[in-house]
This record gives sequence, C-alpha cells and structure tokens, in this order.
Amino acid sequence: MNNKCLDEAIGLIHQMKDFNLKPDEVLINSLLDGCEKAQEFEKASEVFDYIKSLNVNIPSMAFSIMMKVSLSFDYF
Repeated sequence: MNNKCLDEAIGLIHQMKDFNLKPDEVLINSLLDGCEKAQEFEKASEVFDYIKSLNVNIPSMAFSIMMKVSLSFDYF
C-alpha cells in the first residue's frame, strides 16, 4: 500500500463518522497493518487512538499489530 492510498483510507475512516458508521475488525486491522508495513508508525498510533475514541471493541489483532509498531516506534 503506498502512502497516498494509506492517507485516503485513513480519510475514509474519518468520513464514516459523518454517516454514523463504525469500522469493523477487518477495517481496523487492515488500516493498522497498512501503516505498519508502510513504516508509518505515527499514523498507526493516530489511527489506533482514533479507533479508541469511537468506543468500538478493539480486536485483539489490532493490539498485536500495535506491538509490532511499538518495536519500531516508541508508542507505549
């Protein structure tokens, strides 16, 4: 995933809020995984924080991805 597509995907997750839609497990994991693979660690932490603010259940895989991010970026 290139950075332009990643930015568009992150923008779409923010637009979902306008339609009272919440991201599902697949979307959350895909976004975080895309951030990690693109080495966009700060974006991954921003997405994770945004997901937490939506009061949705954070899938366990998301925590696993964030652990990989934390190995490369001092998130925690």
